[in-house]
Formats: sequence, structure tokens, C-alpha cells
Amino acid sequence: MREIQDGFGNIIYKDRQYKKYIWFNKNEIIPTRTVFEGFLKNNIYIDGFVSDSHECIGVYLLNKQIYSINEIDMENSFVFSIQKLKKYPMIQNVVVNADEMCGNNAGNVFLDEKECFGIQNIGWMREIVKDKNLFIYGISDRTKKLAEIYELLDFHVEGYIDDESYEKEKEENGEIKILAIEDIIYEEDYFILINREYYRDMAGRLKDLGLQMFDDMAIDNPFGTWYMGTGNQVLDINLGHSFLGKQGMYGFEMSGENNAHDMKIMILGGSTTDGALFPFRSWPQFLLDRAGGKNVTIFNGGVVGYTSTQELIKLLRDILFMEPDMVIVYDGFNDMTAPSVPGPFAFKELQKAMDYVDQHKDKLWLDLFAEGAMPYTGVEPKADKYEIWLNNIKKMRAICEVQGIQFFAFLQPVLYSKASRTKEEEGLLWSTWRINNCYEWANEFRSRIKSNEESCGYIHDLSHIFDKEDGIYMDDCHVYERGNEMIAASIYEVIKDSLI
Repeated sequence: MREIQDGFGNIIYKDRQYKKYIWFNKNEIIPTRTVFEGFLKNNIYIDGFVSDSHECIGVYLLNKQIYSINEIDMENSFVFSIQKLKKYPMIQNVVVNADEMCGNNAGNVFLDEKECFGIQNIGWMREIVKDKNLFIYGISDRTKKLAEIYELLDFHVEGYIDDESYEKEKEENGEIKILAIEDIIYEEDYFILINREYYRDMAGRLKDLGLQMFDDMAIDNPFGTWYMGTGNQVLDINLGHSFLGKQGMYGFEMSGENNAHDMKIMILGGSTTDGALFPFRSWPQFLLDRAGGKNVTIFNGGVVGYTSTQELIKLLRDILFMEPDMVIVYDGFNDMTAPSVPGPFAFKELQKAMDYVDQHKDKLWLDLFAEGAMPYTGVEPKADKYEIWLNNIKKMRAICEVQGIQFFAFLQPVLYSKASRTKEEEGLLWSTWRINNCYEWANEFRSRIKSNEESCGYIHDLSHIFDKEDGIYMDDCHVYERGNEMIAASIYEVIKDSLI
């Protein structure tokens, strides 16, 4: 029997002889979650979280329930905490400094893309998989680690799907169900998690069998369907990243007939607009339906991760040359979560490329005067995140006005600033890696836009449209198809009188 010891000599068995809980404090979500991830990395099962806060009881954090301190059997349980529980001196089995026990760098299991999956996956995985049997496509060290993690998170891993190593692995792992790909259709109540290492071929073969993304399968990444995509990822020399769409256009998906006399609407935004990200209809597609009967073609230029700064550049570089009649911008969230340093023009992919060039100048051909050059990210703005977003919106509008293009901007709704949240929604937020400062900036945007909406006729606030709706959000900002339909309806009401 494997065992570990805490700093006080207590033996904590790695099996499930004792119930093991982590103390949950809403003000210490990230360190608490890091402790939990440390246990997962050490392959230690945790039964859940425990708290004395009424608002936390019943919430599911990373598919583990938060229990009341009064519900658990303390004689046969351990509570792991990063602080002394002064209010409960009668609790004997309290292990303080749990993060040290797991190792100071044992956390961030989910954030290491080479090992596992994005932490925000758990929200929609819990909703979609539920009581289904989970199969993992592919057999490798990484997929076996995925299976361990999912079992520790209370998902039932039934087995693997693998053709090439089917016979060999079946002999070596007789207790584990291993299926050839065609055999999966004979299973009942299953869901397939596709190893990100081989997602393109695997996903294509499953789709040929009639399986649907999200209904029957998913890639172990929240944006997996975008990486698989209807086109290909593109390295963009100005914007960092983009995609090649179904119609052969870089950075755009087209909906409509694109007849010579059609009204051309260009749309800018991030992942909440991107039409290739999820296996259901995006809001621009619903918008085209709303404009039914009118000669309209929509070019969806939404790209995962784009901020308003990237949208401004894309407007200047691409959209103006496409001579649209209208431009619609739907964004805000990526500006809220963007790092303040080194600045809005420092795009992550381009930073990585420039850092590589800087480290390998001796191996690359460069002008003699550039040999000692260092990467530069531009003048650091004095404006805060909201002001940067607002200034970019105003610049885009001014550019469109000069060109005779109608312009509309919409601040998107996000879960952080929803008027009231259910316990399920709280769990979604507490499970995401983006929680730092998101509450503050989401509410800051929602509060400050009111005056700009009144003074600028082209800026519209949609941050409230899901306030009275539940079951809309997949995570902290992405919504299911019903949410996209509601977004399209709200935008249509604003622009309908401007359609030809």
C-alpha cells in the first residue's frame, strides 16, 4: 500500500481508506485549486472540498462537490488546508501546508498542455459526459495519464480506442477494454475523448462513422474543434495567428450567396464570434437567418483570442479592401483578460517568434545593424483596459465613417458580470484558469459602458442579455447555441433598419 506523509508525520494513504477533502475558501480559489492539482499529479484521489460558507456548499469545482464541514465524518477523514483552521480546533485530522506536501511546483497540472488539458474543459465535460462511459482515442503515455486524471475526477473511463496497437495492448492490459474504431458503434452511452497529439486523423475517422463533435466526442482541449477546424491554422505576419476558411479566404468564413448586389457585412470578434470553433451555429449565422429575405452576405472575421487591437489592424489591412457596406464588432472579453504589460500590440505568437529570433541571431541572416537589436513592443499606454478597448472602437468607427461604411460595436456578455449566478455557474467560474481580476474588469466594463452607449450612437451594451437566463454559458464567456441565437436577435434589433 503506497503512502505519503504530511509535515507533521501523519500518514495519508494513497488508496481510499480515508476520505480526503481540501478546505475551500472563496478568497483563495487559485491556491486551493493548485493544491488539488498537486494531488492529481501525484495520483491521489480527493473526495471533494469542504467549506463553512453557505454560498459555496453544493457548488461543483472541477467536478468535485463542495460539502459543508458538518456533513463529513471527521474521524475517518483528512482535511487539507493551506492555512490553520482556527475556528475548528476540534478537528484533529487537519493537514496544513498541503501545497508543500504535494511539492511547491506540483500544481498547474491542467495548464501544462503537453500533459493534460485546459482546466476550463471540466465545466462542459461534466455537462456533456455526465453518466456516459468515457473512451480515450489512442494509447500512449499521455492518454494513459489522461485516463488517470479523469478517473480521479470521477469520470468513468471504460477503455481506449486504438487500431494499430490493438492486439498488443489487449494482451498487456487484459483488464482494460480496448476497441478498434469500428467497434465503438456497438457500445451504448459512450463519449470519446480524442488525444490532442493525433486529433486530425482520429476526428476525421470518427466523423466518417457518423459521430458528432460534442455530442459523441471532443478533443482534450476547449478549443479543439477550432484546432481541427474547417480550415487550417495560419501564422499571420501582423496579427500572430489566423485561419484558412472553408471558402479559401484567410481569416473569414462566408455565409450567404455573395451576389454582386448583396449587402456585405463584415464581422470582427474573438472566439465567441469565431464560426469554426464549436460544432453548432455561430451568432453571425443566426444573424443571416434574421436578415432572411434580404440580399445579405456575411463575412465572419472572428478569430480565437483576438483583442480589439487585432480587430483594428484587421479592419485596416483586410476589411477596407473588401469594400463592405457594414462592419459589426462584438467583443470585450479578450480585452478584459489581456495582460496590461507589455502592451496591447504585443501579440503572443509574434512575441514568441521575436524572442526566438533574438535568441538565435547568430544563426539567422540579419542586417549588420540589427545584430544587437532587442524585441520592442511599442510605447506603453497610460490608458487602462477599458480605455484601450473604447479607443480602439472609436478608431474603427472613425475609419469606417471616412470610408462611408456603417459601423456598430457591441460589448459582449460574460459570466463574471452576470447580475446573479447559479451554483453551476459559480462552479464554471471557479474552475477556469482566467479568474484573476476577471470579476473586477468585467464589472468595470459593464459599468463604464453606460455613459458611452448614451453618448456614442454606435456603441451598444449586450452585457445584460443573459442576466435572467440559466444554462447559457459553457464556461466564463462562451455560450451554447441558444445563447448565440439570443445574441443574433439582440444585434438584429439594432441594425435591422440599416439593412438594404
